[in-house]
Amino acid sequence: MFRSVLRLLARHAKDVTTLVDVGCSYGSFLQHARISGYHGSGMEIVPEAVAYVRRLGFYCQETAFVADLKVPDGSVDIISVLGALRLDP
Repeated sequence: MFRSVLRLLARHAKDVTTLVDVGCSYGSFLQHARISGYHGSGMEIVPEAVAYVRRLGFYCQETAFVADLKVPDGSVDIISVLGALRLDP
């Protein structure tokens, strides 16, 4: 699936270089994106997954809500949500 998404990005968003993966889990998509030349960061609710993604060398924010995501204006080309759980209070 990740390769398919990256092929779509290459075809439809040729000048894209940065992405944030919401619900990045243990960073599999970020790793594929890095291999394809993207600069990626993540957002994840699970502390152990955040720590793992950081050990892989990615910036990763630990938060449950996209509204809490800290991304400076104009710093990201793509926000991906390839797999995320819905949390209802």
